[in-house]
Amino acid sequence: MPIRSLIKETISLQGFRVDSIERCSFGISIKIVPDRRYRPRCGK
Repeated sequence: MPIRSLIKETISLQGFRVDSIERCSFGISIKIVPDRRYRPRCGK
């Protein structure tokens, strides 16, 4: 299973998408950015 798919399944943040994944000396660095398809809604 590709790393990107695994991360999408484990980090289910609606309104965000995985932009990049990099291997670092201490582990994995994941950059998530807001997804333009979703608009934030007020909770009230």
